[in-house]
Amino acid sequence: MLVMGCAKQPAATSGNQVEAPKENSLPKWFIAPKAGCAAGVYEFKGSLQAARDGATERGRRELARNLEVKVKGLIKDYIEEGAAEGETFSEELVTNVSKSVTATTLNGVRVVDGALKDDRYYSYVCLDTEAFAGAFDAMKELSDKQRTALRSRAKKEFNELDKEIEALEAQSGQ
Repeated sequence: MLVMGCAKQPAATSGNQVEAPKENSLPKWFIAPKAGCAAGVYEFKGSLQAARDGATERGRRELARNLEVKVKGLIKDYIEEGAAEGETFSEELVTNVSKSVTATTLNGVRVVDGALKDDRYYSYVCLDTEAFAGAFDAMKELSDKQRTALRSRAKKEFNELDKEIEALEAQSGQ
């Protein structure tokens, strides 16, 4: 009796990219982080600590982008049309380039949750608003007036962000 079979083929990849995880296998907080929170993911390659650290750092980077980011963009659009030897031609080239840069000090960020699923580690980090506001007190170079103004603006911004998230959740029926 002759039995033939095929080995499971790896998913088609581009470079070192692996197949994307299915949405239902992702932690809910990864898909829709709450206000003041962000998530990061890192592929597990054998060291749980390295995967956790990588995912946490990526979550912090995402949170920093949510708080402050500078974006530069450029779009070039080239269109040429013409005729040669009775034939018309048209060619078009669009180039879209953007760059995002963030440089933020994050005080009071902590890991709230984590999960290892499908050979990926997911980390959920959140800004502790009390610790964030308390960081202003530790800044010796600020006057009391400046410290109070910064704390007040930070609290106002977080309240506005909470209201926006609540409105979005109400629209989506969550």
